Amino acid sequence: MPLSGTSTAAGTQFVVMAVPRWPPRQPELVREMQLSDGRLLIWAQPEARVTAELHFEHDEYIHPPARAPTCVLRANGPAFLLIIVRWRDRKIADIRINGHCCFNADGEEAVSELLLPPPNSDPTCDYGTENEKARLDRSGRAGGAHPKPGRTPGGRRYAIEALKDEVAQIADLIDQIHAGKEYHIPGLSARLRLLVYGKPCGLLQTAAAHFKLPLILYTDERLGVGPPPFAPDLGLIFNGSPARTFLSNNAVDLDVWLRFPALTIRDKVYTNLDVIRDIGDTIGSHRDPDITPAVQAMMRRPSLSGQRYNDVARYILAVADVVVALSGHVIEAAEKAI
Repeated sequence: MPLSGTSTAAGTQFVVMAVPRWPPRQPELVREMQLSDGRLLIWAQPEARVTAELHFEHDEYIHPPARAPTCVLRANGPAFLLIIVRWRDRKIADIRINGHCCFNADGEEAVSELLLPPPNSDPTCDYGTENEKARLDRSGRAGGAHPKPGRTPGGRRYAIEALKDEVAQIADLIDQIHAGKEYHIPGLSARLRLLVYGKPCGLLQTAAAHFKLPLILYTDERLGVGPPPFAPDLGLIFNGSPARTFLSNNAVDLDVWLRFPALTIRDKVYTNLDVIRDIGDTIGSHRDPDITPAVQAMMRRPSLSGQRYNDVARYILAVADVVVALSGHVIEAAEKAI
């Protein structure tokens, strides 16, 4: 899903999603976007509508949330939705679904009902084969590693204790960042790079390999390794969740997900691992004297949009949520086995 931001005064947000069923059985939050002075929330509703809400910081009593519903959206099984929400003067101005006007505050006639088309591919994807291969490959890489001359292997208990320390440090850094201390982003990016990238494996994968554990997160429609759909000249996608949700309902191993596309710059595609490694190398583990194109593009956008966090911070915080959850699963399983 694209990650972007602006202010409550005016802006546009789009969401592309393919779902295995429509409507949802309960209200599902499709997108929460942090704005410079509030939040935009986009919901999928069980009464077969999409609703958009603008929430304003500091003056909720003066300006109550602005809400707007679409017309009824019908589907025969799996459904594809391209949602575009525009707002102006702190009000929802327009909602379009697959190019059709489904809400408009300026008098344009909206359709009374819309039939959603099926997606081009089945949004329910089975990554079982890839997941098992990733687990076995991870165990092979970690098991085949040899200690450097003059050192002794730390073993699986050492790996779990190190993972505990890293997760505790990451949790503290996330709290500090949410408290407004965004200068901790480089520190957080360095810790995440250490956890998911290394030779032969990152610390998280190494700890999981000691116990032959999978590292399962959840993603939405299969994106493969090519450019994501509807990618602009600069497009950032975060396609992962630590838990199964209405949109992210496909189980995928971390090492498979790391190969998924995360950033496109024109015709160049960067995977999640590329972006995590580039951010860690450029501003995290050490400060390279030159900046990679991926990090430069992600750092450039906030001056144009006035968002609360820049793309680097938002992406790193989203990765951190996944990594902390996966680390918790590994630590819990390991403590039962030791």
